[in-house]
This record gives sequence, structure tokens and C-alpha cells, in this order.
Amino acid sequence: MQNDQKRRRFFTRRSFILGGIKFALIGALGSRAYYLQIIKGRDYQSLSDQNRMKLVLYPADRGIIRDRYGLPITRNEQSWRLYLDTSMRRKNREELLRNLAQMLNIDADAFVKAVNRRLPVNHRLLLLEHMEWDQVSSIELRAPELPGIFVESAKLRVYPYPTTFSHVLGYVAPVAEKDPEAELFKRLPEMRIGKNGVEKSFDEELRGVPGVKSQEVNVTGQILKETPYKAPISGADMWTSLDMELQYFAHQRLSQEKSASCVLLDVMTGEVLVCASFPGYDPNEFGRGIRPDTWKRLLNDIRVPLMNKSIAGQYPPGSTYKMMVGLAGLKAGVVNPHTTFFCPGHFFLGNHRFNCWRHEGHGTVDYKRAIEVSCDVYFYNVGMRMPIDDVSAMVRKFGPGELTGVELPGEKAGLVPTEAWKKKRHKDIWRKGDSVNAAIGQGYVLATPMQLAVMAARLGTGKEVKPTMRRHPQGKPYPKWKDLDVNPDHLAIAKDGMYGVVNRGGTAAGKKLNLPDFDMAGKTGTSQVTAISRLKGIPASEQDWTQQHHALFVSYAPTANPRYAMAVVVEHGKSGSGAAAPIAKDVYTKLYELTQARIAGAKPAMPPPEPEDVGAIVGSMLR
Repeated sequence: MQNDQKRRRFFTRRSFILGGIKFALIGALGSRAYYLQIIKGRDYQSLSDQNRMKLVLYPADRGIIRDRYGLPITRNEQSWRLYLDTSMRRKNREELLRNLAQMLNIDADAFVKAVNRRLPVNHRLLLLEHMEWDQVSSIELRAPELPGIFVESAKLRVYPYPTTFSHVLGYVAPVAEKDPEAELFKRLPEMRIGKNGVEKSFDEELRGVPGVKSQEVNVTGQILKETPYKAPISGADMWTSLDMELQYFAHQRLSQEKSASCVLLDVMTGEVLVCASFPGYDPNEFGRGIRPDTWKRLLNDIRVPLMNKSIAGQYPPGSTYKMMVGLAGLKAGVVNPHTTFFCPGHFFLGNHRFNCWRHEGHGTVDYKRAIEVSCDVYFYNVGMRMPIDDVSAMVRKFGPGELTGVELPGEKAGLVPTEAWKKKRHKDIWRKGDSVNAAIGQGYVLATPMQLAVMAARLGTGKEVKPTMRRHPQGKPYPKWKDLDVNPDHLAIAKDGMYGVVNRGGTAAGKKLNLPDFDMAGKTGTSQVTAISRLKGIPASEQDWTQQHHALFVSYAPTANPRYAMAVVVEHGKSGSGAAAPIAKDVYTKLYELTQARIAGAKPAMPPPEPEDVGAIVGSMLR
């Protein structure tokens, strides 16, 4: 009896323990199911959707870039692209690719290797771009033998005037990993974005909104259902301030030199009518995938064709700097408009001799005459009589030393030195000799052609003109530029001196514009790039091109009521009056002729297209 009771208590206790364990297990499973289905249900549902849904994006047509009269400077042409659907599993993919390579008559090993290097990238992998029509026909004809291979139409960005506009327009190219847009367009490897010039500055406006389509697929990649296709929205056309005919002419004129640049502004609106830099490059090659040998040639060219010299070329401004040094001297009171200095052809600072460009000297000159004949000695005297910071403060009012803000990437600020700058940069104090050099735009001073054009515009108007690449809206009032904080009487003397440079026997006397009601004021500049001591004894005719002086000319026109301002820089062009001023005269003359013709009713016309070096059209991924 007692044994039965003990056995019964034993089984009861065991049943209780087993029941508890069973209850705990059921509770744990229930909690886990609640966590997975209720708490994390939305997350796992989302992941599940991503596994069976794929998003396909389609690039939008890029907006057309136009000149100020609506003439197209770019266009989009029909092109064809070849894709591989990577979501489809197949064991014989390599065999398929080799057959495809044979069909396209391209290197099969390189083709397979390039494709495998990119797998897996997306649901569709771009194999070839810019296919020729016979290639497309061959693929379409044998489509049943090429499962997962398909052709789609696309638009190719084309620049019909490649070298004329290469620097100012820039180019488009595939999105790189380092680009901020890389994450946004990682599903769209065929996307092109602006990489330079206007294409980059206004990329968001030009690129538009990609089209999209969702596809539901099974585990083998077979499409089960598609959402309605949402078409892409084309990018907006952009109207620039450029005058196509004038830019074309300026570029042709610059091409008579080895390396040169030209900027022409409308001082009323700040619009950039011409922004030319020679030599240029073919931006079409970047869109198609530039060849290594072409890239290497561009990099090794000593004329630096990839640089937009209009905004990134930094040059000693030479004598084009002198008007502002004189204005600084007048403001500081170290000279007055009637102060004269005698120029014997040289100037001594201690035992160091600084020469004037005219070895026999200019005799006695005042500020205005010093500008007309570009007397170095006058400005040596002015520069060393006041702190360099006073000179720099005046110069900055006219633009050099700061970014102009024109809507182009890669602009340089130039350099307008101060005492603090030299102490920080060179760990040295500012010396009198530095002031003498800076007084004629040499030494540490640097400026870009865009800054020099702005400087000329501000000298001509006395206003704080700012450049822009956008066309000013028709019918709207012109911008109200702020007055420069410069004594108008002093500015008038400087302007009269610039008038004399061209029209009263100054350094650019032979470049006078012989046009009705359209005269020009200007200033020549010849900036030294190699120390004279290094060239001593070497005849000019035997000096290397890179050792020759830079030639500069800044100007505005007409003088009574300035409407235009221009800067021309000819690298190693020897002299401003001999190389740069003639270009300015020709561009102003062309501007005048075009203006008169348009007033008479002639419509702006597109210049003849430049010959385009298309080269072999093959897929960029094979290069």
C-alpha cells in the first residue's frame, strides 16, 4: 500500500515537471512566432518583396543646350545598347557570350573576361554601347539563339562643334563610384551625368527624371507580372548667354596661335558672350569612352588642351594691372593726377636695377600718360610709396584675387598678394622689391582671363559687374550693379588713359577700331614668364616657345557708353600689342558686323559643323 502511494507521488511529480517543460517550450515558440510575424512582420515582408520584385530604370533624354538665340549647341542622337539579363540562371552563359562575341566580330576572351568582372551588377548588364546598325540587325535576326540578350534604343549626347565649345560645355560620362550621384544611379549603369562645364553646372536641370518599371519574377528570373511603365521625363533645355557665331569666330581666330583664350562680356547684364580656350578637345570621345592613347596624348600636350584657360589659366597680368595701382596711389594720396616721374628707362631700388620695357625711357610722364605708353618706371615709383595691402585692396574691387562666381566648375581665384599672405605662404616679410614687381603685375600676382574681363568691365562702367553663363530673360530690367567704391574723377583719368592706349598713339595705336560709333579703350600687357637673367645672351628667335612672354589685352567698347568688355591672353605670344590686341580688334569687328546684320533682320545662323573624329565605335567596357 505504501509502495503504491510512493509510486503515485513519483509519477505525479514527473508529470508535473514534464508538463512544465512542455508549457515552457510552447510559450517560447509562441513568443518567437509573435516576434517574427507581428513585430518583425513588416520588415520580412519588405525583404520578401525585394527578393521577388526588381526595379528597372530608364534614362531620360538630356536637355538640349542652346546659345542665346536658341541655336542648339548640343543634340541627342539615336543609339543602340546591348544588354544581358543577369537575373536568369544558366549554366552555359560563357558559351552564350562567346557566340555573341563571334557574331559581333570582337575578341571573345576579352569580352567574356570583361563581363565576368562585372557580374553580378544588376538585373541587366550593359554589354555594348553605340552599336552600328548591322550589329543590331545581326542580334535581332538571331534573337532565339540568344536568350537573355536584348537590344534597347538610347540617346547619345553629341557635340557638333566639339573643340569650339569643349571647355565651356564640358561633357557627359558614366557615373563613377566617387560621384555624389553614384548611389542614386547604381541601378542605372548606362546613365550619363555632366562631368565638366555647363553640363556639370546645370546637370540636375539637364538630366531629367528616369523612367521606371517594376517586375515580379520567380526564383528562375522569369517575369510573372509588370507594373505600368512610368515614362522618363526629359531634362529641360538650357539657354546659355553664349553667342554661337561669335564663339565660333573667336575660336577660329585663337587657333592661329599655339595656345590662347578670350572672354567677352555684356557689361549691362554680365552675360558671357564668348568663353573660348584653344586648343580644345573632342567631348564626344568622353561620352563614348575615351581611348587610352587619346587620353595620354591630351595629358602630355604642353598646351594643356584639357584646361579651360578662360577660367583656370592663371597668368601674371603684367601692365593690364597698372590702372588699379595708379588708382590705389591716388586714393592713398601718394600721388595726384598731376604728379610726374621721369623715366630714363630704368629704376634703382638700392643697388638693384629694374628696367622699363622701353630701354631708352619715356621721359617725364603723369598717370594718364603712363597708362597710354605703359611706363613701368612711373608705377615702380607709385607702388613702393605705399603698403602693398593698399594696392591689393584696390585691385580686389575690380575682380582679381577672388572667384568671379561664373557658373562653370574649376574656376581659379588667381592671387593678389598681401603682407599677411607672404608671411603665411613664404615665412618672410614683404619687401620693397616685392612692391616694385607687383606694381607692374609681376612677382606673385596672378589673374585669369575671366577676372581680367570683369576688371575691364568694372573699369569701363565703374560698376560691380558680375559674369553669368545664363541668358538674361528678355523683357526684364537689367541687373542693378552696385557702384564701385572708387573716386569717379580718378576712374575717369584711368579710362582716358586706356582710350589713349588705342586712339592717341599708345601701345595699341595700330589696333584702333575703324567702325562708326564703336571705338575701343584698352590696355596691353606683356608678362614675363622666365627670368631675364636666364635668357641673357639668347636671341629671342632662338628662345623656346615656353620661355616667351605672355601677351595680354583688356578692353571695353564703345568708350562713351561701354556695352562690352573683353580679355585676350595669348600664352607665350611675346607682346600684348602684337598678339593679343589684334585678336580683340577682330572679335569686336565681328561682333559689330553681326549686330548690324541682325538689326537689319538677318537671323542668327549655325556655323558649319567641325569635322568629327568619331573613331571606332565599340563598347566602352572593352577598353
